[in-house]
Amino acid sequence: MEIFFRTYEFEAVVYFSNYLTLHGELEGEAENLRKILQYCRKGVQSHFLYVTGPEGMYDVPTGKTLLVQNAEDVCRRYAGLYGLTVKILRVPYLYSGTYKKDFFYRIFQASKESQKLFFQEAPEQKACFLYSMDLAELVYKLFDNWNDEEEVLNVPDVFDICFQDVTEELKKVLSPVSIIYKSSAVVEKIKEDDRQIRTNYNWFPKISVLDHISEMYERIQKKQWRKSKLVYQAFQSEPKMAAGM
Repeated sequence: MEIFFRTYEFEAVVYFSNYLTLHGELEGEAENLRKILQYCRKGVQSHFLYVTGPEGMYDVPTGKTLLVQNAEDVCRRYAGLYGLTVKILRVPYLYSGTYKKDFFYRIFQASKESQKLFFQEAPEQKACFLYSMDLAELVYKLFDNWNDEEEVLNVPDVFDICFQDVTEELKKVLSPVSIIYKSSAVVEKIKEDDRQIRTNYNWFPKISVLDHISEMYERIQKKQWRKSKLVYQAFQSEPKMAAGM
């Protein structure tokens, strides 16, 4: 990574956190972030955008929210020490269906091994997800209207869906399947929309994850079918050994 910062000059850097994936990796975030910020201070970069998950917007402190807070504090400290212009963007979880660490990818894979799917969340827990193209539009608007003030921006949950809604959509494509929720799960509440992003950047999320679940499933099925077809064709093209040899 360091060689890129030595070789090229960047006007801006966007760091996509591991916390953007629901139940993603928790370890090493602050250290990786610190390294990137150190590279930035040695160059001419002045604009740094840290895109992280929604944990900083929940009202219940957990071990993960403390880790997220630590990462955000790293951004603030380096901004003060080295004159970087840093903005922290808290967004709902991203999803893809084909990324192997993605929440929905793991759900689709688990459904192949069992007709019972286990969720760590309560059914009434708000399901905060954001379409990647919606995020791309927001990032463009942020840099197009960049100012030198340190900001913490919260992307609102506008769709008001819960995990019960998500699992109902999953049942349509994974049927027959049963959903088991964690009985001791605490229902976390997210901060209300402060309308800062809508007002200052004229942006709001447009696409709900519920509109993409069947599409994600079809995409992964097609991808796996093509992979199986290639393996079959490779097997068919292998030279066959003569009988008795």
